[in-house]
Amino acid sequence: MKFSINKEIRKMLELIDKSARARRFMWAALAAVPLTVLLWKLPEILSVLK
Repeated sequence: MKFSINKEIRKMLELIDKSARARRFMWAALAAVPLTVLLWKLPEILSVLK
């Protein structure tokens, strides 16, 4: 059986499109990344702003 990454990505995107729960999870994961970076780098950001 041949594995096609494009076919698998299309399947995943179709599932996300059909499922509101998966869509909310995807947006939450995307929003968590910048917030995490902001919390980790907050002391450095504040020291630059002073």
